Amino acid sequence: MQFHSYPEYISFKEYQKNVEAYSNHLKNLKDVLGLFSMGSISAPGLSDIDLIVVVDNTISHAPALSPFDLNLDRRLFTHEVFILNLNLVNHFNYIFYPTNIKPIFVKNGFRISFPSLLSMSKELKLIYLIELSKMRLDQLCAISRLRHCNVRKLITRVSSIIHSLNIAGELSIKISDNVYAHRDFILSLRNNWTKNKGSSIQHVEKIFADGLNAWCSILDAASHKLNQMGCIAHLEKLSNRKFMNLRFSDQNCCRLVKDHNGCCQQVLLPKNLYYHYEGYKRPGKNKYQHEQSKRLNFIRAHRQFLRKTGLTYSMTGNTGIPINRMEKISRTIRGLKIFMSSLTGPNVHKTI
Repeated sequence: MQFHSYPEYISFKEYQKNVEAYSNHLKNLKDVLGLFSMGSISAPGLSDIDLIVVVDNTISHAPALSPFDLNLDRRLFTHEVFILNLNLVNHFNYIFYPTNIKPIFVKNGFRISFPSLLSMSKELKLIYLIELSKMRLDQLCAISRLRHCNVRKLITRVSSIIHSLNIAGELSIKISDNVYAHRDFILSLRNNWTKNKGSSIQHVEKIFADGLNAWCSILDAASHKLNQMGCIAHLEKLSNRKFMNLRFSDQNCCRLVKDHNGCCQQVLLPKNLYYHYEGYKRPGKNKYQHEQSKRLNFIRAHRQFLRKTGLTYSMTGNTGIPINRMEKISRTIRGLKIFMSSLTGPNVHKTI
């Protein structure tokens, strides 16, 4: 694998300059009600800019809201902004995990307030922990099979392990000390990258070696918490399956990965993960499935708004399953079958 796009230091002033330019552009658009930042620029040169644009509910056309249509620094804007209509602001925590949201500007006459992390139920936090961990594990596995790797994007993505461990702590989920050691390694890499570029290849290889085990451990612990909350027993009665089928869209229950020497390995996902996704297609009576249903409905509402207004380039929520075909999800559960009783030991995931 060849590594490219190593992070380089970018001054904080450059971030401010680009955000200000984008903000001034939006202020001239009548349908835009406010602009908010999300996250933080904790590692200039590695951090990207995360923005939320709040627009009027009655918007009837697609204004020029994409930062990629403007003369802005593409190193700082690595993805699209999150465009949200006013009606969904109070439910943003069901669409996307809200971290450190701060106003940049709000037009006169409007009061826009996002829900805080404190308002989120433990069930919703667990939903995010499972889905975020699985997404990062999928990304690592996919990147390992590529010939080229964008180092900056890789480190930016795996840095979310900091948020995942914070959620796990809030839910009193016990995580292996090795995972916290991996988090500390990621933090040191972020803080000292520009001072230690000479050993960067070894650093990236370590991200893959330790990252796969770290994300599997978090996913396993989170899915075990799902069992402790009593959700799995309820879903087992509904599904009554002897075999576990786990294929949502193109996502299988095992992941093929390659190490830096090109040797193939296999990573199995925790068996309890099946019941998490089963909860999305089953009308549930417990609070966990109730929160899943609300998350699904608000993501649908957001996507419907984006399609109606032609703003489909916006970021949106992602559960890891094909939401636009949820009614047919039973037909999408195909592929690999794993006989559950053959998976022994406390940890279902393992690297072969």
